[in-house]
Amino acid sequence: TITTTDWVYLYHNTTYTDLYDKTGFMLFGTNSGGKIISKNNTYTGTRYGLYKGNINMSPLSFDYDNIYTTSATYFIKWDDVLYSSLSAFYSATGQEQHAISTYPEFVDSSVEDFRLKITSSLIDKGVIIPGVNDNFRGTAPDIGAYEYSSVSSSSSSATISSSSSSVLSSSSSSS
Repeated sequence: TITTTDWVYLYHNTTYTDLYDKTGFMLFGTNSGGKIISKNNTYTGTRYGLYKGNINMSPLSFDYDNIYTTSATYFIKWDDVLYSSLSAFYSATGQEQHAISTYPEFVDSSVEDFRLKITSSLIDKGVIIPGVNDNFRGTAPDIGAYEYSSVSSSSSSATISSSSSSVLSSSSSSS
């Protein structure tokens, strides 16, 4: 439960589903007043990439995320309004000014390996969050739960570097 004094920090998460007609990330419920900051996440669905029900949650700050859906009809639904592009969503809500929408290119999502391939458009597209992703590789942090590493995958302990933070950071499969 989110109360009016609780902050939720969503940093460097990967949500993914390939199940039919499912949303990548959804905010809904009856609670109001939740304060959420979302940065450097990838939200991937087969219906909406991002969905917020018509509930009062304020303040919200979503930016530098990747929002992607395989649906040709749906993209983002926010407060009962359907948006077909990031620019339309940003113009109407002020959210996701620096977001991108691209297929994430994971190593192998079928076995829940959500590390980024070398060809992923999510590499170096995130924003620096002091104290959370200070040890990024490249020119900027990567979007999603894993920071890309060019080290050979034969040593998985050296190649998987999950962003860590005391606030919230996880990798999960969404249904």
